[in-house]
Amino acid sequence: MLGLQNHGSEWYINLYKKRIMINILPNWHPILVHFTIALYTTSFLLYCFVLIYPEKSWTRPCLTTAYVNLWLGGIFTILTVIAGFYAFSTIDHPKVAHEPMQIHRNWALVNAFIWWGLALWAAIKRPEKNLRIVFFFFLIVAMSMLTITGLKGGELVYRYGVGVKTIDKIGIDDNHHHHKHNTHSNH
Repeated sequence: MLGLQNHGSEWYINLYKKRIMINILPNWHPILVHFTIALYTTSFLLYCFVLIYPEKSWTRPCLTTAYVNLWLGGIFTILTVIAGFYAFSTIDHPKVAHEPMQIHRNWALVNAFIWWGLALWAAIKRPEKNLRIVFFFFLIVAMSMLTITGLKGGELVYRYGVGVKTIDKIGIDDNHHHHKHNTHSNH
């Protein structure tokens, strides 16, 4: 394809062609990344509740659930990073998108290590009450970075069309358009 780059080795491409995948998705990264984000966001929000309401009867279960979501997020991050490298190596993309792809990858890797560090900290020694504020500070940093990384990933899709299959690429006949668009509304 003219103007497109592919940075994977042949065995990646062969594996990609033989993969089991939902037809319109180019790989598993978009699915896994959303689970990862949801787990980390849930952990963050539950931790917020624990800090705001430290003496409620549901504080302990919320804290436990926050940690479980953090740990599951850490596990999903492993799969998400692997799928992200696979996507980076196999997806055709315009040359203009290559640098933003590298930036997204770099943000994602730094972010992954921060979240893994938090998950490991919580697994080895749960932060005591006096360290919860310090832990929460790092959660805020991690959540901020996760948001930025997600926005950079969204930009790849919505600005550059990376990973998007167009109508002509999925074989749909789009010559029959039977409804009218009202472009001049009097509302």
